[in-house]
Amino acid sequence: MMIMFGLILTVGMLVDAGIVVVEYAERKISEGLDRKEAFIRSARMMFWPIVSSTATTLAAFLPLLMWPGIVGKFMSYLPIMVIVTLSASLLTALIFLPVVGGFVARRKVSAREREAAQALSGATMFDITKVKGILGAYVRSLSFMVRRPLLSLSVGFGMVAAIFVTFAQNPTGMVAFPDIEPDYATVAITGRGNYSPVEIRDILIEVEQAVLPVKGIKDMVLNFGSNGAVARVPIDTIGNLQLEFLPYKDRRTAKEIFAEIRQRTADISGVGIEMVGTEEGPPTGKDINLRIQSTTYEALLPTVEKIRSYVEDELGDTIDVEDTSPLPGINWEIKVDREKAGRFGIGVRELSPYIQLVTGGVKIGSYRPDDATDELDIRVRLPKDERTFAALDSLNVATRNGLVPVSNFIIRKAVPEVSNIKRWDQQYYMSVLANVTGNNPETGEPILAQTKVDELRAWVESQDWPKEITFKWAGADEQTQETNAFMMQAGMGALFLMFLILLTQFNSFYQVFVTLSTVVMSTAGVLLGMLITRQPFSAIMTGIGIVSLAGVVVNNSIVLIDTYNRLKSDGVEPITAILMTAAQRTRPVILTTVTTIFGLMPMAMGISIDFFARTIELGAPSGKWWISLSTALVSGLAFSTILTLALVPVMIVAPHVWKQKIKRLGAWIGGLLRAIGRPFRR
Repeated sequence: MMIMFGLILTVGMLVDAGIVVVEYAERKISEGLDRKEAFIRSARMMFWPIVSSTATTLAAFLPLLMWPGIVGKFMSYLPIMVIVTLSASLLTALIFLPVVGGFVARRKVSAREREAAQALSGATMFDITKVKGILGAYVRSLSFMVRRPLLSLSVGFGMVAAIFVTFAQNPTGMVAFPDIEPDYATVAITGRGNYSPVEIRDILIEVEQAVLPVKGIKDMVLNFGSNGAVARVPIDTIGNLQLEFLPYKDRRTAKEIFAEIRQRTADISGVGIEMVGTEEGPPTGKDINLRIQSTTYEALLPTVEKIRSYVEDELGDTIDVEDTSPLPGINWEIKVDREKAGRFGIGVRELSPYIQLVTGGVKIGSYRPDDATDELDIRVRLPKDERTFAALDSLNVATRNGLVPVSNFIIRKAVPEVSNIKRWDQQYYMSVLANVTGNNPETGEPILAQTKVDELRAWVESQDWPKEITFKWAGADEQTQETNAFMMQAGMGALFLMFLILLTQFNSFYQVFVTLSTVVMSTAGVLLGMLITRQPFSAIMTGIGIVSLAGVVVNNSIVLIDTYNRLKSDGVEPITAILMTAAQRTRPVILTTVTTIFGLMPMAMGISIDFFARTIELGAPSGKWWISLSTALVSGLAFSTILTLALVPVMIVAPHVWKQKIKRLGAWIGGLLRAIGRPFRR
């Protein structure tokens, strides 16, 4: 799955280098150059821009290879495919494409096209009034903007700041992975009690009969206990149903099916129903997963009971609440009253065989079979139906005072049964888990798990707990926090690698700063896309989109700055050079952006196309995996490209414009001072 998306992602990116080479060669052909010479010059002139552009893109994906854990292993195939594919596209664009283009490119150019191309070819012939159409309007608007850098940059970056502020005030929520429609599900049937096998069978069959009429289910299998469960089930599970749903287009959503199952099984007394859909990606567990840790076992149970009670009764919008405390039960603890036994001249050695008769048995010897190397104990105990306290009370033990009932010397105490003890980081722990359900009454949108996690976290922090108690958030929240931390590190690593690459090419800290500023623009574009679509921020998918964009959006700036530096080194005046750069390089910038966006647009819109079945589906479950990532890439790339074409040229020549304004201001002040001092010189 990740390999396929990596290939789809690179479909729109791998043509970028080829577009730059072909576009430059086509423009030279339009100016009258021979097609072979045009492609040779294109490969030579565009070599470093293409190499550095590809290198910066690869630099953004390289840190993703260091992603630790299960999630990192799951996502690792994406950067691998991008790195391999883009490396191959670099060779294609610089070696094979010029060779092919030299033979198949057109030979003839119309006089009108040649005149339009020559109007952009040199500083002496360049005239913005001769640039026609949308490109001409853009160049003339840019001519106005570059002469007013403070106003232009204030408006542009003011928009970026406004997006960040708006998103901070109106967050769309955060999730680890997108919510994917499952094809399979487990219905866990829970019950706490001393049920006999026959009673369990009857309960499970009753649940099965209640679920059978539910529409949308293709197959159903009933299992006893937790056998066959494809997902984690509670510890008090007495049985489970394995469900396979009908194809997505032929049924309701899984949430609607689950709601009907809950309704149909609500009247079955003594049992609980919990439904878990299969998780396609790395497992995250329930929406709420709070781990309570303690240095003492005794402090855990009261704390767990208090938190579970709050989650069930006060937090609201929660279902499938459970905890991992031991199942209720009783163990009988038998102790010998040594003091009383001593008064009768007996001790533990004389009394223990009688107790063992109703428990594990009294050892009377050992036996080693011929085909074994270890001895087997020979033990004697009462028949199964007689191993009771009543039988123990009927036994008498010989003392120096005669036969005395064994019950006179033993103390029986009922203690809570402890079926399991769990430790984490050298501490005892139990967990409280729950799922989130319901819709926001104001927006009508589903309530995000992170919202309830934050509410529960605030409540936990406001309570007084025993000093030995500590809390740790696990499950989806833990995965989200770990992913956010890694994405921050990966982003910083990618920016550092890109900084080194750009500094090597431009040899200018200022131009590197201008180029990297497009990363901020792309991030603002991602947030704008989330605000428009109201998609939650996926820590993994949206995070990958932001880090990936860092390497993609700088490519447009690289092409612009490289062309500007080349024109400036030829002696072209800076403002004229930047206007020529915009006129010459806008077409490849737009083309590379459009191809990438068009390659991702079907996934961003949730469109799945099956060429073999000749079907097109909208909102299919398989496509929902990539909506967050695709939307981030599309919105970030589109927004940053618009701002790149508007603001990067302004930033490039801003130092020159301000320097000229300072010179004019100095000359004006000097003239004013000379005029003021002229009467005194007389």
